[in-house]
Amino acid sequence: MKIGYKDIDYFIKSPPNHIKAVLIYGPDQGLVKERSELIGKTVVPDLNDPFLVKDLSLSQISDDLTLLTDELNGMSMLGGRQLIRITQADDKALQSCKNALEDYDGDNFIIIEAGELGPRSPLRVFFEKEKNGAALPCYVEDGRGLEITIKNILNEEGKALNPDALNFLARNLKGDRLMIRREIEKLALYAHDKPTISLEDCEQAIGIRGETGFNEVVFAVANGNLKELEKKLNQAFDEGFPPQALIRSLQNHLKRLYLAKLFVMEGKNSKEAMESIHPKVFFKEQPAFSAQMNNWSIPVLERAFDYLSETEKESKSSNLPAELICQDSFFKLARFAQKK
Repeated sequence: MKIGYKDIDYFIKSPPNHIKAVLIYGPDQGLVKERSELIGKTVVPDLNDPFLVKDLSLSQISDDLTLLTDELNGMSMLGGRQLIRITQADDKALQSCKNALEDYDGDNFIIIEAGELGPRSPLRVFFEKEKNGAALPCYVEDGRGLEITIKNILNEEGKALNPDALNFLARNLKGDRLMIRREIEKLALYAHDKPTISLEDCEQAIGIRGETGFNEVVFAVANGNLKELEKKLNQAFDEGFPPQALIRSLQNHLKRLYLAKLFVMEGKNSKEAMESIHPKVFFKEQPAFSAQMNNWSIPVLERAFDYLSETEKESKSSNLPAELICQDSFFKLARFAQKK
């Protein structure tokens, strides 16, 4: 069964009785772990109970194709449901999963955690089509999805956010769910007894990583400011920013420009367009963003998307350093913006 985005929360809280195994996969490994734990707690009361929880490795179930079947059909010494977990899985787990789920109708449950699996991955395809199984994707969130996540985590801490604070967090929190959760928990501790967190609280507790940040790099590109780009990009690499994360950050920024321009084409003015995208353009960045909207046309943005997509692929497959590939791409786009 393929789980759609709108059904994810309901599935996690109460997996259907006919589902006996779930594949949780995707690039956001923090979210994979979080959802694995939430689903696991619907199966057993204590995820650390060695009598109820059995952890198997990929090599174990790949070397012994009957092991997973035996564990799934086993009985706990103390009674009750059992949970079998497999981490860092890939397509090598396919045959064991097929064997285990064939005609299985017991109460035990399998959770399989995996990294990014393409649409043609045999393991992913199997779970998307399997009547007793489910495939649960975990992608890095942005836009409205990230805003909802931020509010939900702070709600767990008994905190609320004013709009400017939410906008700031949605723009500046990067990485997987685990990293985002840690930053928000740090913010909640900083706010202490304040029921509502302000923009100033966010800037003081989280700020932007070091003296630079993703936004400063991508704004330098979109503004066509070569001198600023060289400075901020060097700082970013010195501070350990992953090149692929910077590339994706620029892709997201240009997508926001693209959406804003579409709103203008529908009749909105520049300010209305900036307030219509999610998260809204931060008020301190609105003048620069508005200027970028004038400099980047729809066709040029579409070509930039393709170019950055190829850049990301090259950064992962080329023998050249990913930093060099990222730098070359960013300067080419910045020079183009400079000509406008």
